[in-house]
Amino acid sequence: MKNRIIILTTFLLTQLVCFASDTLHVPSDQDTIPRGRTGIIYSEVLNEDQYLPEDLYPLHISGINSSGHLNGSRINYLEQRMTDDDPTTWWVPTPFRSGEGAWIEIRLKKGSKISGFQIWPGSHKEEDPGYFYKNNRIKGGTCFFSNGTSVKFELSDEDRWQYVQFDREIVSGYMRLKIETVYPGNRWNDLCVSELVPLTADVDQSYMDGGMEKPVIYLYPEKKTNVHVRVQIPQTLGKISISYPEHGEKGWDVFAYPDGTIIDNATNKTYQYLFWEGFTLKKWKLSDGFIVKKEDAASFLEEKLSYMGLIPKEYNDFIVYWLPRLQQNDYNVIRFVNEEYEEYVPLIVDPKPDSFLRIFMVFKKADASLKIPEQKLSPYKRNGYTIVEWGGAQLK
Repeated sequence: MKNRIIILTTFLLTQLVCFASDTLHVPSDQDTIPRGRTGIIYSEVLNEDQYLPEDLYPLHISGINSSGHLNGSRINYLEQRMTDDDPTTWWVPTPFRSGEGAWIEIRLKKGSKISGFQIWPGSHKEEDPGYFYKNNRIKGGTCFFSNGTSVKFELSDEDRWQYVQFDREIVSGYMRLKIETVYPGNRWNDLCVSELVPLTADVDQSYMDGGMEKPVIYLYPEKKTNVHVRVQIPQTLGKISISYPEHGEKGWDVFAYPDGTIIDNATNKTYQYLFWEGFTLKKWKLSDGFIVKKEDAASFLEEKLSYMGLIPKEYNDFIVYWLPRLQQNDYNVIRFVNEEYEEYVPLIVDPKPDSFLRIFMVFKKADASLKIPEQKLSPYKRNGYTIVEWGGAQLK
């Protein structure tokens, strides 16, 4: 496999040295890698159009800690910057500012099944491709786990997502990376790490909250118009998985009519809307929202979607798709993350519309006793040439 580095490590663990906050886990029959077992790992650089290796998913994490972080004059380079879904922010350690001897610990639920991890091992700036090499980057180190297992790893010196896949599943309540070697920066002797994501092959343990389902786009120009539309998910964090008609790298070029009819320029086929779905590492937040009984879901959606600006044709399409999912749970907590979605997944349209309405609903199963601040929604007035999009995500 291209860029694949196969590293064979043989090690004997007689004692796991833990930090004061840890409790040593006593291995049981459920531990998949006994102490002292020979380990083989694979380290690979992901292609530019990938954000996750195939058949591996992000794990739920409960916290992140480190050997220390640098407090700058304007920015504190906190550990949380490695789990903020943004490669343009990074952690810088202290007192081990070069990186050698520093450690990072991802806290997980007890019994988490870890298949590897994904990492952006240096600093990253979209507008400055050479910035990655100005600071130190992780070269190699050791992963430690609560069942007494440790695994050596080594990374390539490339400015993109990389992943390390273990030769078998490790059951652990944490994953601690101790950094042992670094690639030296050509300007500063400070290590930077942009992102760190533990991975699992068990989809039931993954969060995958960043799934974007059934976004559909309606076009309503005031006259027949040749329109270019492109969904601009950051390549570093996500991708379109399916589209109809085909979105491709450049997006859609269509003729749109005032009644909403769309004709694809490439095929001359007619559509009611443009459809796409995708995946991203984005974690949608439920800081406020609505607690909705399953029997009230249809009337709730009719009321809120109409209030926000959808017309009956559009909110009927929305309800037909999402109502069966909502009614699988006795209660759901629902939030409309429209502004956050607009910021995270820009939609490029030329010519630019007069009115642009994008609605994105996130929800998950809730308990009847859950209390959450009610979300305040804003009405939207359609005016002239209008673009409308709706979609959603079911959170775990």
